[in-house]
Amino acid sequence: MRVSNIRLEKGRWDSTAIRVAADVSYDTPPVGSETYWFEIPNQHSTDLLTSADPWYSALLPLASQLGEPLEIDAAIDPLLYDSRVELMEWWRFWFPRMHVVDVEVASVRSPGGAVSPRNAQFFSGGLDSWFTLLRHAHDDQPTPVHDLLLGWGLDIPLTDRAAFERAKLALGEVAAKFGKNLVPFATNLRETRLKSVLWGAIVHGNLMAAVTQLLSRTYGRVLIPSSDSYRNLEIWGTHPITDHLYSTTGTRISHEGAAYTRLQKAELIATSDIATANLRVCWKSRSDRNCGKCEKCVRTMVALELCGALDRATSFSHAELRTKDIRRVHCPRVSEGGSRVYYVEMERVARERNRRDLARAMKAAMWRSQLREPILRLAYHDRLSWIGRPMIARFHRTLLA
Repeated sequence: MRVSNIRLEKGRWDSTAIRVAADVSYDTPPVGSETYWFEIPNQHSTDLLTSADPWYSALLPLASQLGEPLEIDAAIDPLLYDSRVELMEWWRFWFPRMHVVDVEVASVRSPGGAVSPRNAQFFSGGLDSWFTLLRHAHDDQPTPVHDLLLGWGLDIPLTDRAAFERAKLALGEVAAKFGKNLVPFATNLRETRLKSVLWGAIVHGNLMAAVTQLLSRTYGRVLIPSSDSYRNLEIWGTHPITDHLYSTTGTRISHEGAAYTRLQKAELIATSDIATANLRVCWKSRSDRNCGKCEKCVRTMVALELCGALDRATSFSHAELRTKDIRRVHCPRVSEGGSRVYYVEMERVARERNRRDLARAMKAAMWRSQLREPILRLAYHDRLSWIGRPMIARFHRTLLA
């Protein structure tokens, strides 16, 4: 795999942005090339790096999956380059079909230059990112956050401009209330061959690292909000073991908030009317709105109800939290890639707070999910691949209905 012709262009998805693009060609079928790009607000154009750093982070998972050496026609940061083998060894440990491949660059540049005093965090409007903002909002904090990075082309697809504009407007107002700057960016990485690599388990973390490295002259530190706590870590694209391996000599990347459970995060968010009114947690809708029905929406609504804040969460005002919907939630164990650990904690707290209705519903959901797991594992067994993935996916949806 080769990355060449790294260049700056005028933004096309946003005419006020600057585009950093590169051509990527492959050695394995389908042989050919694609153009990968990022678009960043034009005020950052003088700070953008056209180095190997962001392309290394963005494309290393695909090279590792294909077993192709990664060649980049640009210079790379020495700290980043030194971490490459350890990073790929973790992927291979988690996913035995991944490979440790060679990374060839034009050169390894010498460290130097002043480190920026500004810090940023990735901010989707979700529970984890709100927790990070509330903890680092003030300048007297050890790591005060100055800018919020909001991505287009991640959970909101590039085809839905209206949804992203609504999210940008709403979160821009939020940023202003906290005295922060919202820095939107766009990328087509999820529409390239990179989509063949597991998005949740690997790629989305690499994308955030790549954006950080594009802006490494702007920020001395960037926080990636944790998804899980140290008590129940699972394989995920953002992880306390791997996130720091994307740091450069100029910018440190930190995995933030893993010392807290999801319910503890919800309790802090419940203290802020701005946060509760602007929560955006839904991945299933692929838009700026919460569907109010998927597992993640129901899980968040239960947590807010236990914290006494659901009535203030206007982004869920269109949905009703019903015990029958909680019972139908599928919450498998962490070993099955699931969310049961969240319900174990919430069920215990519901009993302690005399919310037996919620406790019984979550207990039923966990029991029902446990009965389903052997059937779901059988459905996805390699020996049944002859049935066809569309048929298996239909069976999966029927079972979880």
